[in-house]
Amino acid sequence: MISQIRKACIGLFTVGVVSATSLAQSPSVAREWVEVTLQSIREDLARPVVHARNLFHLSAVMWNAWAVWEDGPIPWEFDESFISTSDVAAARRESLSHAAFTLLNQRFISSPGYPANEPRYIQLMLDLGYDPNNTSVIGNSPAAVGNRIAQQMILFGLFDGSNELILYGNQEYLPLNVPLIPPLPGVQVIEDINRWQPLALDFFVDQSGNIIPGGYPEFLGAEWGSVVPFSLDVS
Repeated sequence: MISQIRKACIGLFTVGVVSATSLAQSPSVAREWVEVTLQSIREDLARPVVHARNLFHLSAVMWNAWAVWEDGPIPWEFDESFISTSDVAAARRESLSHAAFTLLNQRFISSPGYPANEPRYIQLMLDLGYDPNNTSVIGNSPAAVGNRIAQQMILFGLFDGSNELILYGNQEYLPLNVPLIPPLPGVQVIEDINRWQPLALDFFVDQSGNIIPGGYPEFLGAEWGSVVPFSLDVS
């Protein structure tokens, strides 16, 4: 797996490598989709483990959509057969865009920033000259190939251990220590100083500026060890 990931990273890097002059004039399609993704993360809930996964999955679908048009590159996880085309560069740009567009719409649909982000995704598709309403997964057109690759990743993500179906919440983990009440002095009651202690807040503002009312901020990624790894060799 590590060797495949290295090849994927090298390939994706190759997609985005341009001279300093051309970068200022016309960034690569991959770069444009990464930029809208980073903006989506800024406007989402503060959940680093989720966004690390999102960024890798975006890179993976873009790599696969790039690799399928050349006989030789090894895809990550999803094996689309080599497709011959008379214009490789154009096919790559279009399939990569459809893959990114489809994945981002699924991953950020529950984000508080989605009302602002969805129009950005649509506008980027239009600016690139592609139809955001083309959701076909049938055949070997660049759009269908990109949509199909994204759908494969979406299905994979529902069963990769991230608990995406329950909004990445913990299924079994419960904190050992009772919540700390900030207005009260001292450390109060704590069972184990080496374990996490929740905070009892009326509301809190996360690092992205989202106001979360009531309850206790959740322990992020408590069960993340069950997620299918994408940068570790667990063999």
